[in-house]
Amino acid sequence: MERIPTDATAFGHRNWPYNIVVTTQWETLEETQANIAWTKEFWAALKPFLADASYINYIADEGEEGIRTSYGAKLDRLVALKTKYDPTNFFHFNQNIKRAPPSPPPPADSFKASEGSHGRKRPYGSAYRATNDQA
Repeated sequence: MERIPTDATAFGHRNWPYNIVVTTQWETLEETQANIAWTKEFWAALKPFLADASYINYIADEGEEGIRTSYGAKLDRLVALKTKYDPTNFFHFNQNIKRAPPSPPPPADSFKASEGSHGRKRPYGSAYRATNDQA
């Protein structure tokens, strides 16, 4: 993974020696709370040894913070691309990168359409994981 420059793709964290995914499962409904608690405790015990980053496909419901952690400095570039190439937010599933908020329209008296111009309507819009950088 390190052979590809970090700025060549949206995928980051290419220079770390390993990553961790904690997945748990159980057989009965009665075991649910105990197993969820164990998983959270185990993850909390690992956190001091982990980098503050994640692989995008490992996050669940961490929201905007999880997306920022996954893409880091690349997120601003991805938001610009999302805004330009997916203005209707067609690709909005999984860990959605939200579009940049629309710019406010200019004051009504500051713009006059030239004769014959074509006005177009542009739509506006919007498991536990770890990667370690400590070798």
